[in-house]
Amino acid sequence: MDPKDIKLVFVGSSKVGKTSCMITYFNNSFPFDYLPTVFENETYPTFINKQKFQVSPWDTSGHEDYDRLRPISYCETSVFLLLYDISNRQTFNAIEEKWIKEIREHCPDTPVILVGHKTDLKQEQKKKKKEKEKEKEESVQLQYENNPLFVTKEEGEQMALKIGATKFYECSSKMQLNLDGVFKTAILAAYEYNQNKSQGWLKKKFLLRTPKLPSPFPKPQIVVKPTTLQQDYQDLVIVKKKTKKKMKKKKNNFSDLIFILKNNKEDYYVYSHKSILSSRSTIFSQIFQGLKENNQKFLEDFGLELITGLNQENENITFLKVSHDFSCFLLMLYFFYCGRIVLYPDTQLSQTINPLNKLSKLFGIDELIDFCNWYLEYVSNSESENEKENKSENDLKIKEKDNLKEKNLEDPIIQNEIFKSNHKWFQEFENKTKEKLIQDYLSMFNKSIYSNFQIIINSKKNKKKRKSISVQKEILIIRSKYFKNLFQIDMKEKHSGTLKIEHFSLKTMKSFLQYLYTGFISVENDNELTELLQTADYFQNPRLKTQCEIKFCSNIEKMKKIEKHQNKIINIFKMGQTVNANQLVNYCAWLIGKNYIKFKKKKLLRGLSIEGKKLIKEKRYPPKEYEKYNNKVKVKFAKKFGLVREEPNYD
Repeated sequence: MDPKDIKLVFVGSSKVGKTSCMITYFNNSFPFDYLPTVFENETYPTFINKQKFQVSPWDTSGHEDYDRLRPISYCETSVFLLLYDISNRQTFNAIEEKWIKEIREHCPDTPVILVGHKTDLKQEQKKKKKEKEKEKEESVQLQYENNPLFVTKEEGEQMALKIGATKFYECSSKMQLNLDGVFKTAILAAYEYNQNKSQGWLKKKFLLRTPKLPSPFPKPQIVVKPTTLQQDYQDLVIVKKKTKKKMKKKKNNFSDLIFILKNNKEDYYVYSHKSILSSRSTIFSQIFQGLKENNQKFLEDFGLELITGLNQENENITFLKVSHDFSCFLLMLYFFYCGRIVLYPDTQLSQTINPLNKLSKLFGIDELIDFCNWYLEYVSNSESENEKENKSENDLKIKEKDNLKEKNLEDPIIQNEIFKSNHKWFQEFENKTKEKLIQDYLSMFNKSIYSNFQIIINSKKNKKKRKSISVQKEILIIRSKYFKNLFQIDMKEKHSGTLKIEHFSLKTMKSFLQYLYTGFISVENDNELTELLQTADYFQNPRLKTQCEIKFCSNIEKMKKIEKHQNKIINIFKMGQTVNANQLVNYCAWLIGKNYIKFKKKKLLRGLSIEGKKLIKEKRYPPKEYEKYNNKVKVKFAKKFGLVREEPNYD
């Protein structure tokens, strides 16, 4: 077979314009009537670079009915013209899903030219827009710009790289635009392929075909550590056995209330806080009001007694002796602080549940009353089921199971996670108590009646204007490493009860402090989110930083067209580097690398740091090595046939 005998096969979905493309080029006229095709072929002499080629174009049908018949025409094919309609995204998606698979199954080494057809539709839309502007009517967005079905040139180029096409073109048969380039490239690629094939170089020689594009880097997942909100608040309650040594206040607890309880004939000090108990319980709020009025009888009604003379450090600490059961009272305190059922070590819930129920009714804690009733009902149901099982034949095996169940019932809430997951009531109970916990702590925020510390915000524009936020020291130290270190050191802020902030705005500081109290952020705006991320970095709060990173990523994913937001994404990438938001930086680097062809022309990308450029180059897609190797193929093609070629730029 003469290498200059070219068999050119048109492939693609129905109505993409295969027949019109062939007729327009070889007959120099556009067929305005639709002509459905099965197979057609004629031979046309064609001259390129003073060389004569005998081109035999084969027109095939894209209809599903011909899927079995179509591959017959693929035999001895020199080149494929794979067409899609730029106004029909389904035909574009079929390139990867159907056509390239079919071609490679029968002709694995044959060159493919990918063609985006019917670009005249784009031109018509632009003309309509110009006419509207001339008539001074209201501007109407073009169908091409607003219609997601239209395929952009960048998407076509990406698809060509993905399927390993030799070249990508956009053309129009109706307007006869770019048809010469399509067929000239196709014929020369076919000639190169035929030469290699006829001389037996197909497997040995460097072929004129784009190498297979490697798979893109996977999308990075942002890892969030589980919240420690309830555990942090639980840690505020400090239980300490009374000793003969001089009593000292637990370091950094900032408690102003100490309960004295007896456990196994030994006294225990429980360090607590009036502000937290007042906000969580109306009864305790009344109790502390009774302390001010020196109403001892009111305290006795709740099993409490005011003790004086123990405050040896002249600090404003109140001592209350408690006559209730040690384990029950501690469980109630833990519930007030963290909204969970927490048992003191070596405590059995089954033995504590009845006195806990009485204590809950005394202090009016509806949630704990509901829990006690549910737990008692659960135990009674379990016991009745066990009695029925004991009457069965396998008494010994059932007794062993009963023993295991009884052990789990002793402490099902703390130790048995399977118990939690299998009981919907308890899951709902935990969710409700957590919601109420967050609401109560939020009600304490910025209320001077509960506060013992002031954060003063100095205005950047006018330093005379100052605004303050009222907070609690105990919450700051347990929820932030920065404040914990601040109060550990003997600094003036520790004694003055104020901290001046000049770096951040009042709104940002409120959002940050609200997060410390509740564990949630309510910021949506990117500018406010940027300030909050900088605040999280300054105050050493990694989980808040991660939540800000997630918000940024979700906002980026909502962007419909990345082309319009390239500068914004690059700025987020640079900002992430300054505040050590590594997960956000990796996500932006992946996104920029994935769309590197669109981003590489941006000036902001050139102004990145050396580390930033290095990270993006590692994530770029297609990889730099792939583009270099692919360019060797194109350079070889250009030299072979004397085509003018520009030097590529890989940076």
